Amino acid sequence: MPIRFVIFVLLFSKLTAQVNCDVSELAFKNEEVLTYDVYYHWGLIWANAGKATFTIKPATYKNKKVFNITGEGNTFKSYDWFYKVRDKFESWVDTATLKPLRYIRNTKEGSNQVYNDSYFNFAEKSAICFKILKNKKNSYYSKRDTVKISDCTLDVMTMIYFARCIDYKKYKPDDKIPISLYLDGEVNDTLYIRYRGQEKIKTELGEKKCLVFSPLLIAGTIFAGGKGMTVWVTDDDKKIPLLIKTPIVVGEIQVKIKAIKN
Repeated sequence: MPIRFVIFVLLFSKLTAQVNCDVSELAFKNEEVLTYDVYYHWGLIWANAGKATFTIKPATYKNKKVFNITGEGNTFKSYDWFYKVRDKFESWVDTATLKPLRYIRNTKEGSNQVYNDSYFNFAEKSAICFKILKNKKNSYYSKRDTVKISDCTLDVMTMIYFARCIDYKKYKPDDKIPISLYLDGEVNDTLYIRYRGQEKIKTELGEKKCLVFSPLLIAGTIFAGGKGMTVWVTDDDKKIPLLIKTPIVVGEIQVKIKAIKN
């Protein structure tokens, strides 16, 4: 079950008509590690088919102190015959503004392989993306794209952590929160999150009070685009994602928190 689908549902951004990307207080700490179990539902069968891990740690990028954010996910070997996944997303992020400096996507999902390496220049309002592609002869080659970005354009990994710093109590149930997302050399400004309110759920870490959202998704190789996904995050200062439910092309996936280290 690709970590990419986990990432998309965590994109809770405050990019409204009056854009404000300022971050006044961080909701996370360096060395935080979030671990998830990924369950697949087909017919009457529920199976623990994979795992996903999100990590943030201190690093240096061009002699500047930054956050290094990593998201990794894979299916267990016993399920590789059905749909093998080996995904890794990584971002280097400014510690003051949470704007991305570099972003890498390296994913293998079934027969699909993607490698993108992107560099952001907010002074020039542009991002450069280097893509490794495969032609009809199964030979690999590199392609370079340059795209325009805004002051608040964020990649998928950066968006997750930026979103955790937002005060969602400013919104009421059924409000739509627009987001602007950089992915694979393109910027998508048509996505949004629908806030659904509060709810208590049971987890392996006990009963938790949560904020609930339904995001509009980009169609991918394993799930269809649309509004069928729901996510629960802790109703506190950290806003940690605890539970994700979504239908896919065949069946349903649930992602459940397993451990929190910070």
